[in-house]
Amino acid sequence: MKENFYSLLGRFVLPSLAVLIALALLAPAFAAADTITTFDISGTASANAGQSCGNDCTFSGTLTVDVTAGSLTAVDITFPGLTAFDDVFQSNSESSLWTVGAYNSTNDMLTFALTTSPTEGSLVGLTGGTIFGAVVLSTTTNPPYLFNEGQGSITALTPEPSSLVLFGLGMLGLAFVCRPGARA
Repeated sequence: MKENFYSLLGRFVLPSLAVLIALALLAPAFAAADTITTFDISGTASANAGQSCGNDCTFSGTLTVDVTAGSLTAVDITFPGLTAFDDVFQSNSESSLWTVGAYNSTNDMLTFALTTSPTEGSLVGLTGGTIFGAVVLSTTTNPPYLFNEGQGSITALTPEPSSLVLFGLGMLGLAFVCRPGARA
């Protein structure tokens, strides 16, 4: 009788429990992957004469977009000599373009426009785009720091697997190993 109990537990209950736990852990990760996407942003902008990076200065960072709702949830963009722009004050559609405005911790201001793909002027389903018209104004430097005529690209980053997804996959593997008929 005791042997039958452990056999039943090992063959049916534990694998079923492992599958349920794995599915519960994997479901939010797959749902979030469909909703929130992080995009890599990079490009160049011309600077006023006399600035430390010369005529062509590179910028880079990330945009985090809820591609289901079509909203910008976070920015983190860096220009040479300035702290990162991470406080969004504007994010909206203007005809076929999307415009973004952000401040950094010293109240410098960044504004830029981007084309959006696959739907012009919308972040819903965003897969990438092109930046143009980036302007940075820093009132904390003397003379004021100004980048203009910026251009660049936005591309989706490849997400790294989260620990919960890896744990869930491990639980599925455990369920596979413990499935009925796996033991000879």
